Amino acid sequence: SVLEDGGAHAMKWADVGTGRIPPEDVFQFLADAGYNATLDYPSSEYFEDSMRLYPNAKVILTVRDNPRLWADSWTVIMEATSIIWDRPVSLTYPNPIGFIAPIKVIPMREMRCSFGVRSLGLEECEMNHAHESKPDGWLEDVYKRHYEYVTSKVPPERILIFNVKQGWEPLCKFLGVPVPDTPFPRVNDSSVLQNVRRAWLVIVYGWIPLLLTTVWILWRLLRRCVFPKVKNGKEKVA
Repeated sequence: SVLEDGGAHAMKWADVGTGRIPPEDVFQFLADAGYNATLDYPSSEYFEDSMRLYPNAKVILTVRDNPRLWADSWTVIMEATSIIWDRPVSLTYPNPIGFIAPIKVIPMREMRCSFGVRSLGLEECEMNHAHESKPDGWLEDVYKRHYEYVTSKVPPERILIFNVKQGWEPLCKFLGVPVPDTPFPRVNDSSVLQNVRRAWLVIVYGWIPLLLTTVWILWRLLRRCVFPKVKNGKEKVA
């Protein structure tokens, strides 16, 4: 939902990530909008603030079978999103994102680049872009550090360490809600993200030819409809 309200949510999180406003402001903003829970990044970066503001709040820490699986998943996500979205415009990569929504691009990038800066002491954008230049095992180490950090900050009675393979039961029990009758959702996110990446690259390399073709067609229609038709050097009379 960070893209809702014309990007207002993303701008709020960007303001928090860059220190322009305190985390309390964005959590109050969400509460005023009717939200009673947050999921994933960027809110997960500020779970300590959320716990302090809401003493009865619970924390769900999702885990994978091993750190390598998470590292591979993270790489796929970044290759399908941040890396190709944030790549500068050039003759060989006519990235249209800055032309489509320039006001929203900077806040979105600021929001993404704050991952791990506060909780793990990483540099800005290090998780999004610099991970490719890191030595083998660096992402796995980040995963372990994040796990250790969260579990050291949250009291045992307020945290659920959850693998989605466990299904509804432990999740619903922890939250005190009944188990739904519907199957637990299982989606192959990697394949979806690969399709997103392919679609974006089609846009990157196709928007200029499409624009030029559209201009040419409009020009032809304009000449045909507005300018007089000429045949053998004389104007045609209807």
